[in-house]
Amino acid sequence: MENNSEQQKVFKMGWLDPRTGQVFEAGVAIFNQMYGEYYLKIFEDDGNGQYYLKPVSSDGNSATYRVERVLKNSRGHFLKRSNVGDGHSSAETDGNIFINYGSKYKTLVIYMED
Repeated sequence: MENNSEQQKVFKMGWLDPRTGQVFEAGVAIFNQMYGEYYLKIFEDDGNGQYYLKPVSSDGNSATYRVERVLKNSRGHFLKRSNVGDGHSSAETDGNIFINYGSKYKTLVIYMED
């Protein structure tokens, strides 16, 4: 059995203000190799949802992603996932993943360097 830490890798996230270029700490993205997706732990989230980033397509030079929110019933049981945003990465983004989610004044970025 593989060690869980070998199956998951943690990346820093930041809110990028496209108007000023300033970056503010946003949370962490945890990549789960077994499922091929990132769990997004967003610090300013209200705690009512779980967010995941899944790759949708790749052409070798760039990749596109979708952001899904897990919807639960009043007892906390999983109902379904709902698409709430999208993202992209490429050579122009230095491999970092830029995510359109939440605000037109902030872009969520997953920084792929360690």
